[in-house]
Amino acid sequence: MAKLVTILEDDPSRIDAMRQWLPALLPTCEHIFFDHAERMIAWLREHLSDVVLISLDHDLPIVRGDDGTITDYGTGRQVADYLCTVDTRCPVIVHSSNNVFAAA
Repeated sequence: MAKLVTILEDDPSRIDAMRQWLPALLPTCEHIFFDHAERMIAWLREHLSDVVLISLDHDLPIVRGDDGTITDYGTGRQVADYLCTVDTRCPVIVHSSNNVFAAA
């Protein structure tokens, strides 16, 4: 059975820092990163039973494309709300600089 650590994070410098330290801290785990809440939720629907740790950033980008389309990457709260509806058997942590929403 795979042991997976799943992380929602959009900041490349934080992802790089996590990629540097996670192998030493959790050497028997595969580390999966997402920058989009809905994509993470879709992936969790299929793989949650193999996940041993979930880390969620709250604030994700809203991006306006050159053609004017807007893509909202969602929030860590959306993933947390989804996790409340399923049998989550692993720790879930929030890593965020947004003090207001991280505590909620």
